Amino acid sequence: MGRTTAYKLAGSGEFPCRLLRYGGTYRVVTAELLELLGVPLPERGASDRVEST
Repeated sequence: MGRTTAYKLAGSGEFPCRLLRYGGTYRVVTAELLELLGVPLPERGASDRVEST
């Protein structure tokens, strides 16, 4: 998707996942975008785990 199309969809409320708007800037909710694309998300807290040896 190109930038122009993305801004048109965002402006009309038709962007395929949730957007956050800060002033004139849009931010895509990354987890929702990855889910939309079918990318498996890591288990919550998985990066916090430390295994001792």
